[in-house]
Amino acid sequence: MSDLNELLARVRRELKDPEGAIWTDEELTQHIRRALGAYTRVDPLRTVGELSTSANVREYSLADLAGLMEVLDVWYPYDPDSPTYPP
Repeated sequence: MSDLNELLARVRRELKDPEGAIWTDEELTQHIRRALGAYTRVDPLRTVGELSTSANVREYSLADLAGLMEVLDVWYPYDPDSPTYPP
């Protein structure tokens, strides 16, 4: 994966501005971050999170699941030793 400096150099080549005469690094970085944010909203990284459950509790906070945008599936009961798919 490219680091930011490599990405800036690639974008400068594409924009035909290798010396930075037109675009500053700050401007290009801002646009790259905006594009990555838009891409993430369209095709987010899919991960699996686990919550501990308790008897007689029907609602759970999802605040501890960092970066959560939406819940796609809920597996219950879930056995990490033999997960089944689909849930």
